[in-house]
Amino acid sequence: MNWEAIGSIGEIIGATAVIGSLLFVGYQLRQSHSVERANGQREMLKQGREWFALTRSNIELNQAVCLLIHGYENGDSRQQHLFYSWFWDFLLLLEQAFYMHRDGFMNDASFIGFETTGISMINTPGGMRCWQHAREIWGEDARNHIIAVIEERGDAIPPFYELWPHFDTTDKSEV
Repeated sequence: MNWEAIGSIGEIIGATAVIGSLLFVGYQLRQSHSVERANGQREMLKQGREWFALTRSNIELNQAVCLLIHGYENGDSRQQHLFYSWFWDFLLLLEQAFYMHRDGFMNDASFIGFETTGISMINTPGGMRCWQHAREIWGEDARNHIIAVIEERGDAIPPFYELWPHFDTTDKSEV
């Protein structure tokens, strides 16, 4: 065997090793993306649970939400602040979910859950009042997406207090 043949064999082995390394790095990147997606989605769902727990653990907030969801003007300035903060906290979660979904870090079903919850909040008298102000300082692409969804299917999404009836404090005996 001459030096040219040995050199050719070495080049073939080297090229094979490079191709194998690139395939392995590609596999690792896909696996890393899957782990990041799962971790991001898990964190968003955890934050969603914590947001829902706010009204369970804070009776003053719960009362403000139950009252102001039917009309922002129904409460005093403290209740309005609590309601607006509660509403805004969820909008921030929804905005984060929008960007995670857009970038492939949240699956469709989880994002639709956040989106539907947000629109159901907007579909209340108190929520609409807050949305009119909040949307002006929200991320433009997220805002445009939510506005488009509201125009497309907003009427099909019931108000928040119909999805979560324990927030509906209207007197049913008058109906």
